[in-house]
Amino acid sequence: MSTMNTTYADVTDATENFIRELFANDDPLPVAELKIREAIALAVVKAWYEEARGLTLREVHESEHMRLGELAFELPAGARVTE
Repeated sequence: MSTMNTTYADVTDATENFIRELFANDDPLPVAELKIREAIALAVVKAWYEEARGLTLREVHESEHMRLGELAFELPAGARVTE
């Protein structure tokens, strides 16, 4: 993480924490709510990508974008749902 400045690291960590919080519920979620939360997570990743782009090296930003994007897809896939 030495290639990241504090601002970039803070923004990236806050984005990751927000995405994790969306799916931190242990109770099963209705399918519609899960889809809404997934859409929010993807929108957050997109906004983060645009806003944080100039704060670090391109390679670091692209790598973090891939990681956050995977997180936004993996967490909803592992969530429990109700009908």
